[in-house]
Amino acid sequence: MIKIKKYNDKYRKEVNSLLYKILIEEYGFNEFKNGLLEKDYKIFKKMKNRLWIAIDTETNRLIGTTGFVCLNKKEALLKLVYVDKESRGTGIAQDLMNYCLDYLNRKRYEKVFLETYHRLGRAKRFYAKNGFVECGQKFGNTIGDEICFVLNLKENQEEMQIAEAII
Repeated sequence: MIKIKKYNDKYRKEVNSLLYKILIEEYGFNEFKNGLLEKDYKIFKKMKNRLWIAIDTETNRLIGTTGFVCLNKKEALLKLVYVDKESRGTGIAQDLMNYCLDYLNRKRYEKVFLETYHRLGRAKRFYAKNGFVECGQKFGNTIGDEICFVLNLKENQEEMQIAEAII
């Protein structure tokens, strides 16, 4: 069982370790090696931005992250969607995604963007399964391997309003 909770600095070292393990050791993104273990998450402390962590309640171990950065009043950029290798395929990534998207829907965001890497086929399939479609947008510093996806939440919100009106 997992518990999803809002990030605070007491988990900084664990989040950095998880990202290092996945990005450097597992996928070989050595361009992130310098500074990754020292990364801080000040951007997620701004009022509208969020970072959540998934904790395994049996082991009290951090096993995943998700969050977003507010781009403007109607658009957000999904960030740090990671689950440790041992916990993949258990539904935790979906739980984290649902948690984040539910929050964004409640706050009436209309679009959610995300960037991932071409070589992360499993991640691309996961995002597509969740309704994200490829787009040509670019955000921030890139290393040349990124691919951007977007999800139109406004359509989902309109469908939910119609369903609520019927009930």
